[in-house]
Amino acid sequence: MDEHDALIERMAEDIAAGRRPPPTSQEVEQYALELPASGDLAIGEAAAMFGILPTTIRYYEDAGLLRVSRRENGHRVFDRAALGDLLFVHGMRLSGMAVKDIARLRELLSDAPDDPCGATARGLDEAPRTAARDLLEHHAAQVRLQIARLQIALAVAEHKTDHLIGDER
Repeated sequence: MDEHDALIERMAEDIAAGRRPPPTSQEVEQYALELPASGDLAIGEAAAMFGILPTTIRYYEDAGLLRVSRRENGHRVFDRAALGDLLFVHGMRLSGMAVKDIARLRELLSDAPDDPCGATARGLDEAPRTAARDLLEHHAAQVRLQIARLQIALAVAEHKTDHLIGDER
């Protein structure tokens, strides 16, 4: 497991165990800024960094969600900007955002300057900035609703577990 993948897994375990709160926007930005800056990472190394397969990256690229530079020999090369884009795209997919919505976000943000997490709207006109913000706010509301549903399901599972443990006493 790559150090970045391990970091995300440790963070998720700590959040699940109540040892830390979920990361803030500022922590995500800091994480993105700490991604490797060199442009020497191959697709397999980039995939390992996020705990995904190279085919997932190829899918993101084929779907127009990810743009990755290539060497003269045609091999993809991942620098900090490409890794930040991958962090953003994969995070949105993990949270259930539809491919068409991610593609729309990428289109809206295409004129924004490079950003380590692929989501800065500095320098954008008001219309695409507002549309991107609205799309992300709607998605965030859907994610919060899904988290609430999962918390209910967890409570049901814990309730059943408590009764099964009680039956053993």
